[in-house]
Amino acid sequence: MQKTCLQCSIGFEITPEDLVFLEKLSPVFNGKKELIPPPKLCPDCRQQRRLAFRNERTLYKRKCDATGKEIISMYAPETKFPVYEQKEWWGDGWDPLSYGKPFDESRPFFGQIAELMDRVPRRNLAYFQNENSEYTNVCGYNKNCYLLFSSDYNEDCCFVSSLQKCTDCFDCSVGIGSRRCYQCLNFQQCDTCRYCIDCENCSSCAWCYDCTGCHDCILCSQLRGKSYCIENIQYSPEEFKAKLRQFLQGDEVVVLAAQAKFAGLRQKAHHRAVHSRQCEGCEGDYISMSRNVTQAFNTQDSQDCRFICDGVGCRDCQDCNETGFCELSYEAVEIFPKGYNDLFCVFGAETTSLVYCDHCYNSCHLFGCVGLKRNEFCILNKQYTEAEYERLVLRIIQKMRADEEWGEFFPVMLSRFMYNETVANEYFPLRKEEALRRGWKWREASDELPNVQKVIDGKHLPDSIDAVPDDILQWAIRCEVTARPFRIIRKELDFYREMKLPVPRIHPDERHRQRMALRNPRKIWKRCCFKCGITMESTYAPERPEIVYCESCYLKEVY
Repeated sequence: MQKTCLQCSIGFEITPEDLVFLEKLSPVFNGKKELIPPPKLCPDCRQQRRLAFRNERTLYKRKCDATGKEIISMYAPETKFPVYEQKEWWGDGWDPLSYGKPFDESRPFFGQIAELMDRVPRRNLAYFQNENSEYTNVCGYNKNCYLLFSSDYNEDCCFVSSLQKCTDCFDCSVGIGSRRCYQCLNFQQCDTCRYCIDCENCSSCAWCYDCTGCHDCILCSQLRGKSYCIENIQYSPEEFKAKLRQFLQGDEVVVLAAQAKFAGLRQKAHHRAVHSRQCEGCEGDYISMSRNVTQAFNTQDSQDCRFICDGVGCRDCQDCNETGFCELSYEAVEIFPKGYNDLFCVFGAETTSLVYCDHCYNSCHLFGCVGLKRNEFCILNKQYTEAEYERLVLRIIQKMRADEEWGEFFPVMLSRFMYNETVANEYFPLRKEEALRRGWKWREASDELPNVQKVIDGKHLPDSIDAVPDDILQWAIRCEVTARPFRIIRKELDFYREMKLPVPRIHPDERHRQRMALRNPRKIWKRCCFKCGITMESTYAPERPEIVYCESCYLKEVY
């Protein structure tokens, strides 16, 4: 079935497998299965809509509406809905059911849940069991971390995203089980590495691309089990150590020169079409230990899923982002962990059979609820018996069908965030004018300077870390790219000195943006293997100049 996306007007296909999946997930109420209709938006526009409900990195200082205490929050101070700090939100001092109202059958459902979203308190940040990690969001079980996002089980990490079980890592993204790494991307089990991409089991490496099992290598690509190499040339340990000093001086000029060489090195390398391991019948990029997972990215240990990103342990899920150990879920974002048969939901954990719910936890059989904890058989935060619940949900779905709402995720205008605060703007960037034209919200960035002794332009910082005084902790640095001011913290300065790294001259958000820009888009194209000519699927568009190999040719090349 061919359809045209109502948002971008691009054609997309609804496959027979899609229809079978939607029929499988369609909920049953009062003995009647309510079929979920095919989506009206293409996969990209559906993902953009979901991600517009997820703010990871934009934090504010504001007052807790329960206690008046100053807190860190992902919600701006001027929001009209109440925001509570974590312990107040999880506590028993307020009752989410007190905000409930009966469904009005004369009005559209989305308008009624939007009113509920405006009334029910929201927790300031989305994290669980963090220790001494106030400036973190969408994460859990972290200790002594600062500006850490979408990451779990880390310690002493700063300015990072999508890290798991890492220690003492700074300015890194998408890493597992590593320590003392800086400006690394897509890395696993690495130790004391700098500026490395797609590396695994490496130590004491710098500016390395697609290396495995290496140590003491600089400006190398696609090495396996090597040591003491520079630009893929083998040296003796003594020769390597003599040359090492010129690269690790903590000098900005040296770093910029190495970065330029590294960019050329990556451009000339032989690239694998996609990054997948221990997979069967999978389509996408950065997939591991999965089976029958298609159009998936950054996904692990999953099965029978489609259009899923940043998922782990998922089964029979479709159109999901940031979901973990979920089954039979559709159009959901940040259900982690353990969601079963959740449809059209935002933020939740330990949930079963939730439909059109927002920030509900440890609950089951909810429809159109916001902020519930340990509840069941509720509609718009109003309690019903099981029989009443089943009958009323059927009437609501009939109304939603008539209003063409049933089967579609929440409209973007219902998001509690401005579009440019969200992850959607990271993967689907828009100009302010375009976002406003679509009826989506936008917030101007504040140019307010922190209370500091002085402000210095990034270009005027000392080139060498050895020349940076402790006074820098009392300065604000004006980003060379965005002009946004930012601060250096003590833990960060100590790390730069220990690792012989220059102080950064650009804002942490811009550093994150530049790292993520090094990844390929979440798209799959057909192109030919540069070596054998076979048609393959790849995240490298056909017109790109990189040398891209199919998996077989790639493995022959690097091993």
